[in-house]
Amino acid sequence: MATTWGRTADGGTWELAVRPPASGLRGQVLEYRGYRMDLRHPRRRLEVPTAVMTMVFGFDGPIRLVDAVTPGVAASYSSLVAGMRRTGTVGEHNGRLHGIAVSMTPRAAYGVFGPALGDLTNQWVDLADALGPGTAGRLREQLFEAPGWEARARLLDGFLLGRLADSRPWAPAVEWVWRELNLNAGQVGVQEMADEVGWSRRRLEMLFREQVGLPPKSCARILRLQRALREYRDAPDRDGAQVALRSGYFDQAHLSREFRATLGCTPSQFLAHRASEIGAEPTDRLTGEVTTAVLPNSDRELAR
Repeated sequence: MATTWGRTADGGTWELAVRPPASGLRGQVLEYRGYRMDLRHPRRRLEVPTAVMTMVFGFDGPIRLVDAVTPGVAASYSSLVAGMRRTGTVGEHNGRLHGIAVSMTPRAAYGVFGPALGDLTNQWVDLADALGPGTAGRLREQLFEAPGWEARARLLDGFLLGRLADSRPWAPAVEWVWRELNLNAGQVGVQEMADEVGWSRRRLEMLFREQVGLPPKSCARILRLQRALREYRDAPDRDGAQVALRSGYFDQAHLSREFRATLGCTPSQFLAHRASEIGAEPTDRLTGEVTTAVLPNSDRELAR
């Protein structure tokens, strides 16, 4: 695994190990990300909704998850599965964190979890509830006792190849609609796609909830938001009106409303958090995507 280390300005340390999956998993499992943090202060991170499912095996310390828009929705986990969510998540920990995360496509997640994937809609779930306590406990113990990140990645390769070997495939219509949504960054009508596959809109939404985790319209919103974040990243001088137009929003006001409804803050507030020097450790949780902003510890809620 490609491993990097660093030290924060106040003397904290971090380690990050990233590896792609085995060749038989490529295109379904995106990457493994091992991490070890020993920071001097608690850390709060705003996580953006993405079209990715995450399975986390924690070895040291729980993480508290809070809905970015509805702070009353909160829970703490050591190991968990995070389904696709309509709203962002604020992750909080005390500065010590150790574990490994698996990022996978919804298609792979359906293979791993089966129809139970629908129960993960807009939720976080304890890993034992998602995989079963025996399977989750044994795998976590094996990963913890493995001699290093590469050995852990090989264990995950074997586990996931086994789970996916006899898994249920997506319905062909779900496969086609998901591809269209991604090819068009969410800028395609749900009814238009339903007509193309010969399904009613209601039937398509029901299958998407079961096999993807969210209905097509919610998936399209996530993909448009990710497109906007890439636009901001790749062309920092581009104004909000241009970003909105290129990302499929009616205008800049529409883009700003979507940020507030999804992340609880405006685009400028989110970008200001990303530009701050609060943390020196790597920020984004998925290579090539804009997923995270580090928040000040003094802010108990996002700016409204």
